[in-house]
Amino acid sequence: MKTIEYDLHVTRLCRYTIASADMYFSEMEQRDVCVCGDVEGGLCIWAEASGQGPGTRIDLSQIFLEYALYCRSWCNSAEAHYHMHGFGEQLGSALAGFIGEMARFKATGNHAVPALKLVLDAMHACHKIEPAGPESDLIMVDCPLETAARHSGLGDVELAHHGINIMCQSLMRAMNPSLLVSTSEADSPEFIFTITSAVHA
Repeated sequence: MKTIEYDLHVTRLCRYTIASADMYFSEMEQRDVCVCGDVEGGLCIWAEASGQGPGTRIDLSQIFLEYALYCRSWCNSAEAHYHMHGFGEQLGSALAGFIGEMARFKATGNHAVPALKLVLDAMHACHKIEPAGPESDLIMVDCPLETAARHSGLGDVELAHHGINIMCQSLMRAMNPSLLVSTSEADSPEFIFTITSAVHA
């Protein structure tokens, strides 16, 4: 995770519970998800144990892996997906609120895709966009979830993948409610967001 150069304004987006069954995090009960602008005009998104400071910081991929562990620790598969869906929606909406207040996003216009690119860049995810008229595909070709899972020992990549997917959809819809957003299948090796702008006759 890169060194964070703060812009003086750190926003706490939400708080989530850590699974007590995981010994690695046994002394950390909750984390705060935080965001700020960086000195290069991008975003820094991370979580840290509530009240315990930067030494407990984790990146966005590990946030979803950690929350997946929490969901699996106390509910069945369907309930875990339900709670992960809600977490992804909450985080996407909160990020949209923060990004919408950034100076370059306050002007009118469709900022949903640029906002998503900011978040993907914060994840260090490689991505490309392929436009085709009113429809375009934004493809994340190298999601860092697998690497984060190996490094952290947190292995529920499929459920974390679902949460990131929902976060991205929620972010774009909050930035531009008129967009139609569909995504690739859960078992796809790539995230593909098909984004369709409303066409007015």
